[in-house]
Amino acid sequence: MDREDLEPRVGSEKKHVASTTSASRTLQPSATVYANSPVSYSVAVVSLLVVSIALLYEVRQLCLNNNILLVSLNATTKATNEVKPIVWVYSKGSDQSHLRHVIESFRRYGYRLGERADRWSVLWSHDYPFTELASDMRELKPGQVVNHFPGSGYITNKASLSTDRSIRELPLTFRLPAQKDEFLQNIDERPHVMWVQKNRDHRGIHVVDPVEVAAAADDEETFVQELIANPLLIDGKKFDIGVYVAMTSLEPLRVYVYRGDVLLRFCARPYDALHFNASDLDSYVVGDDYTPIWDMPSLARYYVSDQLSMKTSLDVYLRTQMVADSGALWSEVERIVASVYTRKAEAMRRSASRWPRMGRFFELVRFDFVLDDALGVHLLEANMSPNLSSAHFPANGPFYEQLLFSLFSLVGLGASNSADDWRFLDRATSVLPSDCPVQPVDRRCEQPASLCAASCLSTAHKQAFRAALWEHLHRKQFARLVPRPDASVEPEANMTEADRIMAQWYAAKCMQDSEWCR
Repeated sequence: MDREDLEPRVGSEKKHVASTTSASRTLQPSATVYANSPVSYSVAVVSLLVVSIALLYEVRQLCLNNNILLVSLNATTKATNEVKPIVWVYSKGSDQSHLRHVIESFRRYGYRLGERADRWSVLWSHDYPFTELASDMRELKPGQVVNHFPGSGYITNKASLSTDRSIRELPLTFRLPAQKDEFLQNIDERPHVMWVQKNRDHRGIHVVDPVEVAAAADDEETFVQELIANPLLIDGKKFDIGVYVAMTSLEPLRVYVYRGDVLLRFCARPYDALHFNASDLDSYVVGDDYTPIWDMPSLARYYVSDQLSMKTSLDVYLRTQMVADSGALWSEVERIVASVYTRKAEAMRRSASRWPRMGRFFELVRFDFVLDDALGVHLLEANMSPNLSSAHFPANGPFYEQLLFSLFSLVGLGASNSADDWRFLDRATSVLPSDCPVQPVDRRCEQPASLCAASCLSTAHKQAFRAALWEHLHRKQFARLVPRPDASVEPEANMTEADRIMAQWYAAKCMQDSEWCR
């Protein structure tokens, strides 16, 4: 388009005005004649009526079209809402502000919020649903997903985990009054040890006089745990490390650890080992008003200025300030978590056997660790429904959202459950271990089941392979812990047949592709 096409043509306007004026002079007498004619007046009125009727018709048609459009839009919106999967978010009380990031994440994944009476696809319960919602759990429909496993309390319940002496990395813990005599004997043998008292829900932690607490233990159940008296300090403060773990299957057992980041929480006040004050709880207990990493001078430079994660900030600090190998530390953390699940799996399966197996389950847990001044790793507890609220510390919001993003992807909450959508995975799950004979002597299906006879594997085995493949392809920042990538596929004492086949399958996939080896 030429520039002259965009510019106003002043000369042409003047000519047009002039010709119009001339024409009006020419037509003026005729107009006077028409105005005085009765016939012409009637024609004009009729013309106006016709034009008005035509305009009214057009307006009516426009309104009808708009109404049809609105009805269509409303129908489309209704249909879209009906197609969207429903998530039922449950917690005691009406306030769900602590679940804001959970709710927002589900909405991003295309879910709409529903209630108990709706045909929900996912239940996200902040409370343990197998007690709070027992009737609903007994009536699960195929395809429904719940964010807790039956029996997971064997890991998250203090009475089960803390007092398990087979887990050596736990500080010595006694359950009172049941273990009162054993506790009194221990304090006689080790009078220098300090003890913290805890209640069942991990609250009310404080250092106590062991003799006094033992004497009062007959009134109600409580727990006493050995205090790690020589904790690693950063800027004079004690801290704990929160590691997030996702369990996706119980039979066979599959567990993943989130490697995207960890949660570092520092005590509100400095820790003084030489002049320890038991009444100064903020110096040895990480409370709700803990000190965040961005307020720690030695770590803020990495976390704030260099925009590193909490985990990487700690890695850099240990490497530069203590010349320590953080890789060995994280390997030990993951080994401990894996051992907890493998040790507790049998008890969890016994508990799960009392519930229908129609639904599908997953569970997110936070394991809390503390380091001693020699970088020894100590497991404190495992938390069911870990806090995912950034109300107190808004800067933690992106961390929780990334964690949930990876979790939803790993579990497959955004994917169709249609069998047709899984069909493409069947061939991808097939493996043939290198030690299988080329021509089996006996082709009959025998026990125990083996990957060498794929046609003899049960439907449950094949479903487990498909689920494991999905998790591997969609794990985001999660890494597999169980079956252990570096573990032998030889049967262990507490391994079920499903566990053994699952471990063999992972080993065979590792032989095909090294990506499966880690």
